[in-house]
Amino acid sequence: MLTSNHSTDDAGTTDILTHLAPFFGYNSKYTCGPDPDVCSQYDFRILKNPRWFKPHRLLARTTPSNVKERSLKILDQWRKKAALHTTNTVFIEVGDDFMYEHKGVLPEVYQNYKGIIDYINSDASLNTSVDWGTLSDYFDSVRRQFDTSRLPVLSGDFFTYADREADYWSGYYTARPFYKNLDRVLESALRRTEILLSFDRGTARAGQDKMAQARRALSLFQHHDGI
Repeated sequence: MLTSNHSTDDAGTTDILTHLAPFFGYNSKYTCGPDPDVCSQYDFRILKNPRWFKPHRLLARTTPSNVKERSLKILDQWRKKAALHTTNTVFIEVGDDFMYEHKGVLPEVYQNYKGIIDYINSDASLNTSVDWGTLSDYFDSVRRQFDTSRLPVLSGDFFTYADREADYWSGYYTARPFYKNLDRVLESALRRTEILLSFDRGTARAGQDKMAQARRALSLFQHHDGI
């Protein structure tokens, strides 16, 4: 946790309270704690949508017969992660790119984690309270517990940074120039078409549906993995 400050703002009026994830990635394999092998056992979305990842051999749904063992194992990871936090509130991400694109994934993830959360919350000896929350909930909790003015200040820019060895995240500014140009041409054509359709006052339903499809395709294409 730190405060991000723009180098031109000496007064700190635009400072941003910033959370830095302590481990390698932001998907379930790396977010519950320091051991990816353990965290992979709780990547429940794979039970419904094994699109990119092979299920861990110990991945299993939460049941009354295994809930205690499963809960204590992930709680151990959460506590190790908590040791790296400034406050008593720990942020555990449950999601990543396209995680919930399959309609059955969200109920699967929710129900399996609910069993674990209910077990931990019901055992007072664990001295832990777990709940679902948003980013706003997390930052509000941090502000209630800690004087954020005491946090270290990073002045400057996070870019460009390397996430492993010398793999710097800067290529997407200049790579694939043909596709970057194609993206701008498509976006311009899309905007012109939107303006023309606005005169139709919603009667051309087929055109509106095609426009929605085009917007989705363009948005996905603009992801840094695309261009």
